[in-house]
Amino acid sequence: MPGGSCRRTSLRGRRCTGTSRGGTTTAPWSAAITPCAARSARPTAATRSRARGLIDAQAIRTADTVPAATRGFDAGKKVKRRKRFIVTDTLGLLLAVHVVAASVQDRDGAKRPLLWTRLDHCGVRKIWAGQGFAGRLVEWVAQILGLDLEIVRKAPAQRGFQVQPKRWAVVRTFA
Repeated sequence: MPGGSCRRTSLRGRRCTGTSRGGTTTAPWSAAITPCAARSARPTAATRSRARGLIDAQAIRTADTVPAATRGFDAGKKVKRRKRFIVTDTLGLLLAVHVVAASVQDRDGAKRPLLWTRLDHCGVRKIWAGQGFAGRLVEWVAQILGLDLEIVRKAPAQRGFQVQPKRWAVVRTFA
């Protein structure tokens, strides 16, 4: 929509108006969301299907030559590793990637990729996550980013690995 304008919510919940195609914005805090303001206000079928995201983390082995500052001890697997966080859309396309030491908890390491997703892909409004992301992260995402982080839980009778319907795309992306 050349020359049109759309309204977006900033990270702290303030409203700002931005115009596309080199126009000016009316509020100084809108600089963080300028990429979102330049997009069309009308969602298409493709953008509606991508309005949801998925986040997951995976611990990966590191060689002995990797600097000690970038790898950590994974207490669950008892090995020194790195951990990568990815945010994908519902099709499994990458939206954000972040690599940290494996000693970082899921809910702490997820903040950066979620922030990047909020800034770069403003159409994403809901994110599904595994049980490792429960706790303070859900409140942080709601208050700071203005997104809905939904924790997808296993069925009570489930034993071992089983694909969960809402999270299969992010698991497939790791494979």
